[in-house]
Amino acid sequence: MRIAIAALAGCFAAAGAPPPEKLTLAEAEALALAIHPAIEAGKLDALAAHTRIDQARSARYPFAVANTTAVGADNESRIGAGALNNPVLYSRIGAGVSVSQNVFDFGRTSHLIESSRASAAASDQRAGATRADVILGVRRAYFSALRAENVLRVAKATVESRSLVVDQVSELVRAQIKTSLDQSFAETNLAEGKLLVASAENERLSAYADLAQAIGRPLPGEVELADVADNDGVPRDLATFRERALQQRPELKAIRLELAASREFASAERAARYPSAAVVVSAGVVPAGGPKLSTEYAAAGVNLSLPFFNGGLYKARQAEADLRARAIERRVAQLENGITRDVSAAWLDANTASQRIELTRQFVDQAGLALELAQTRYDLGLSTIIELSQAQLTKTNAEIQNTAAKYDYQIRKSILEYFSGGL
Repeated sequence: MRIAIAALAGCFAAAGAPPPEKLTLAEAEALALAIHPAIEAGKLDALAAHTRIDQARSARYPFAVANTTAVGADNESRIGAGALNNPVLYSRIGAGVSVSQNVFDFGRTSHLIESSRASAAASDQRAGATRADVILGVRRAYFSALRAENVLRVAKATVESRSLVVDQVSELVRAQIKTSLDQSFAETNLAEGKLLVASAENERLSAYADLAQAIGRPLPGEVELADVADNDGVPRDLATFRERALQQRPELKAIRLELAASREFASAERAARYPSAAVVVSAGVVPAGGPKLSTEYAAAGVNLSLPFFNGGLYKARQAEADLRARAIERRVAQLENGITRDVSAAWLDANTASQRIELTRQFVDQAGLALELAQTRYDLGLSTIIELSQAQLTKTNAEIQNTAAKYDYQIRKSILEYFSGGL
């Protein structure tokens, strides 16, 4: 697979390089996963979210600060205003280190770490959702391009068959067996076929442009797409798809992890209202200073903080975190309902698309027989050119509908896999 990705990427990057003979669906998906900007952005967002775990975990380790202080003061004077204490002032130059280690905070740090870990896991799931979006986009564009390609083939075949009719009618008109009205109808049908070719060619180019966007890089000229044959039909067990979707949809996994993160954060905000203890150590030297200052200093102590009054700040923060967690609970239920609905609708669409394949195949067969009969009747002079033209139109319409049904089924099946968490 890596070799295929490298080869395709080289073809995409090399200016003027010949396009690959075939581009399979698996290769298109692998290439999109390797180069699509949305995939890389999702990975970077997930990596950024994982750094928050280290940020939260840092509170468990010592916090050290190095200080250098130089003071010029009126020696042995004291601060008289602006403070309750009355510290003495000395001119000095000192350097030292202060280390603080949190030893107890009622589990606030642990809750913050778990909250960050759940948020990071949610980011991983969102990256997985982006991956599924990219794959679905590639499949939609790939099957749409195949459909446009095959519709173009039908249109060209229609022009060829109608050109033969024009030639046949022209000879009959020259032999005075048919009138010029027949020739006019035949040429009108041929012109209609040429318009169909032009429209189909435009749809084909547009579909290939959509495929290039879905992959994440412009296609190098013409690319031949390998066809995908899969008409096995959709399994009839809708409950299986619903159950899998509720277990595997990355968006649902992500919001459930966000709920876990919000609950942990609410617990951390609750713990912020309780006491915390830290050990503080300071040591350093005073190489120059007043005569009453020692040349070295060192001290250690335990600091206990009890936030008993802060204007209701911590209480309000806890209330906010609890309310946000409850709101996410409701969003989880809403998303589960939406996923169940989406899976049901996609399952119905896929089954209908599967049935349309057989129905349109029968339509093609019947239209082919009708065209053969109309051609025979016209050759024998038993019908008019109008009947033959109508039979040609019906045959072309049947072939286009059958082609569209085949690839519409592939698209609908991919959408069902997407909604049920299968991509």
